[in-house]
Amino acid sequence: MVGDREQASLIAAELSLLLSRRGASDEAASAATLAADQAPAESVTAQALAGAARARVLLGSRDHRVAERFAREAIKLVPDDMLNLRASLLVGLAEILLAAGRHDEAQPVRAEAVRLYERKRNLVAAQSFR
Repeated sequence: MVGDREQASLIAAELSLLLSRRGASDEAASAATLAADQAPAESVTAQALAGAARARVLLGSRDHRVAERFAREAIKLVPDDMLNLRASLLVGLAEILLAAGRHDEAQPVRAEAVRLYERKRNLVAAQSFR
């Protein structure tokens, strides 16, 4: 049943990220908790996206320090060859740094995300984060 738990976690994490962006913080927090609870330990993607969802929820509550910690932990989980996922997580970290007023730190993180998207040939994503 690991596959079912992984799918549930991935869907809940994506839902949480979407709800956070739309300002539905309570619902986003519930979905992020579900994502974390269902993420199998052996699924890097589920673990990383659950962490990203929790970071985004914390960003919405203005807890930048803890949001940054969750974002960085999620990035550490992802191998270097998972370019799109790493880039997406880096974009999330850059957003947290920007919200915390740390623009000088956010710029190289965002640039690294663009570099990874370009390396993967995901030119649409690369262009949107330039």
